[in-house]
Amino acid sequence: MHRLVSFASMPYLVVFIGFLVLWFGFDFNGLYGQDAHEYFRYSKALKLEMVEGIAAGDFHWPKLYSLLGAILSFTGIPVLFSLELITLFSCLGAMYFAQKSIRLLYNVEGTLFLLLGAATQVYFVRMGFVVMSDALCAFFIMATIYFYLSFNKNRDFKHLGWILLFSSLAIFTRYASLPILVVLMTHSLWMFLKQWKFEVRVIGLVLLGIAGVCILYFNNQALSQIMDRIQEWSPINLFHRTHFREGRQEINFAPNLVYIGSNFLHLGFLSFGMLLLPWVKHWNFRQRVLWIAIMTYLFFIGGLEIQNQRFMVLTHLPILILIFPSFQQLKSWLELRKLMIPFVAGVLIFNLSLFLYSFGKTYQVHRIEKLIVEELHTFEDDTPILSFYVNQSFASYDLPNPTQDLWNAYPDFYKGGLVVFNPEKFEEFWSDGIVMQNWLSLKEQHELTVIKELPDNWKIYRIE
Repeated sequence: MHRLVSFASMPYLVVFIGFLVLWFGFDFNGLYGQDAHEYFRYSKALKLEMVEGIAAGDFHWPKLYSLLGAILSFTGIPVLFSLELITLFSCLGAMYFAQKSIRLLYNVEGTLFLLLGAATQVYFVRMGFVVMSDALCAFFIMATIYFYLSFNKNRDFKHLGWILLFSSLAIFTRYASLPILVVLMTHSLWMFLKQWKFEVRVIGLVLLGIAGVCILYFNNQALSQIMDRIQEWSPINLFHRTHFREGRQEINFAPNLVYIGSNFLHLGFLSFGMLLLPWVKHWNFRQRVLWIAIMTYLFFIGGLEIQNQRFMVLTHLPILILIFPSFQQLKSWLELRKLMIPFVAGVLIFNLSLFLYSFGKTYQVHRIEKLIVEELHTFEDDTPILSFYVNQSFASYDLPNPTQDLWNAYPDFYKGGLVVFNPEKFEEFWSDGIVMQNWLSLKEQHELTVIKELPDNWKIYRIE
């Protein structure tokens, strides 16, 4: 029994130990890229609004993740670590509801599948280590799916309440979750209306209406962002590799139609996915509505111009629980030939190697941001700084200098000011965009002296 309990906890222990190693062993605080710094900035702003009444201002995304970070920080935990704890335990919680769903559907634990297919897959588990809202939204989606499956099985009214609650929270966390949740909520409501008495139906409709009003009212930018995505959407994008967005050209490895299969095909999501192909017929096609919800989401994502593996995180665990029977078939085939131990060892070694390679890139961005800010802290606090891409990190590391973004149409080029830039990084994809236009204008109008060279071709210039 002790060994069973220990093995059942392995997926969670792997993620938790990975978090501890990164935070305390490598000083990785979860800040990586512009989005993470923006979530951190707004969480601090919300806390300041709660304490001193200073308005936090507008925010481009749903506010729940940053809000929870601000609230948790009142326990004495710093805001940044609060956000990291939320992502960590959301990742663990998402796997927990995935395991409960597997147990509900197949009456087995599915521990090994979660270990190999989620806890050690870099594109999935990375969401539990960075300051972004993906893990929290994945947790709410998996909670919704578990209670949807439970409601589908026994029609317990309390499960419908949990479906509405977790669906609402997911939309408060990421608007992208809407296509999945609309399908599940609609089917849940249909099952509810079909089974219950008139009075209970009215109560359920009222609760659904309240949830819908709250979602739209408190997500003040929800409608505008949803409309922007709908206007951007086109079925032609499913077949394109090249897109032109925001002044730069993006050339993807594969067209969107292939990209939306990442949860099954991409080595960073499911490194042994191709080995499951002989047992596709064993996928759980009885859960038609859940398949419809997933395919609706993927079809919508595939019609957008942008490719981002963060979008695929939300569907990874739902897909795993539906293809779990094919893993069971593969497992039986391997055990019959005494190949199960080599298979598990090989997958774990490959996943670890890919994690070190892929997350190493994430860590490198994090390290460069820190190095740049450390260098900038050596200059006078009133020295103006021009930059792009890394400037979101300046406030996160308490850099007091006035800053401007080269993304702006007409930045000021102050003599004696500093420029933080990486020409080699941006000249290829941003050659026709405003960033490189500003860079070329700056070089034409002023002489630039390199005063510090940093890794990955980053340089600090002084405007002469």
